[in-house]
Amino acid sequence: MKRAHTRRTPIFRAVAASPPSYTMMRWRPTMQRAVPEVEQPYAVSESLAHGLVSRLAAESAEADRLRIDAAGVIPPSIERADAYHRACAWLAQSIPHHLLIHSAALGAPTHHRSGKDDRFVALHWAPDPGEKCLVARLHVIHARNLEQRQNVLLMVTVPALMRAFYRLKTMDSRAVLRELEYAAMAALAWHKALCRLPHDQDILLPTPNGALAVARDAAGCADFGGLRARTWLSDRRMADNIVRLAAVRRARLGKGVVINCEPFPLLQADPSQPSDAPAGADGAVHS
Repeated sequence: MKRAHTRRTPIFRAVAASPPSYTMMRWRPTMQRAVPEVEQPYAVSESLAHGLVSRLAAESAEADRLRIDAAGVIPPSIERADAYHRACAWLAQSIPHHLLIHSAALGAPTHHRSGKDDRFVALHWAPDPGEKCLVARLHVIHARNLEQRQNVLLMVTVPALMRAFYRLKTMDSRAVLRELEYAAMAALAWHKALCRLPHDQDILLPTPNGALAVARDAAGCADFGGLRARTWLSDRRMADNIVRLAAVRRARLGKGVVINCEPFPLLQADPSQPSDAPAGADGAVHS
């Protein structure tokens, strides 16, 4: 009998404690992952794109289930710091590599030391069985009380995924995921600013070859804006409006986002900020 999908929450059991095999990971892009070459068609029809989206959702769900099962359970530990690292290791091991967007250990850089304010964050693609789409899910583990929080940062709907396959002219699902990773990171960097916008405000999150058009979902999480992608636009598709295309290109270079209405203002990071700080913290709006 096929097992039901397991929720990604650490499971503890009473066994003899052993040193966890866990390496703290820095906040890093994952765009250089080796991807098997796939023969690309000259064009992708909408019917083919729909089938590719269905296959991507099914394969992602299966990969997610297998990695959660393989991660097993977490041996308990009396030491708070050790228990924190074990929980972080379990989370990192439970995410399929090709679905990982970013991960970061915020705090002490060594395994043997951790402060009570340390956090481990992981952002990854996850299947949404209800709508057969993908969501960018953010997990945060707090060292102080081992609390794990998770939020849906961005939902990429079936039409948006179809447009990505169709307009990128690719059958390679990993190429589509790599393209959309930039949009997920922009949503993470700017979530504090975006959650203050009206629910019907259209926003463009730049990607290497275009932009993901999103808006806040009225039923979404208040803290993260509940962003829902309605479509993906290529640069070629946006060429009919040179002002909008220029704004997207400036946002792409400046790691910002574009408000999709004239005169297409940008939310862009303050140049005086450290390069590793979240852009949405003290960003400025530029026309």
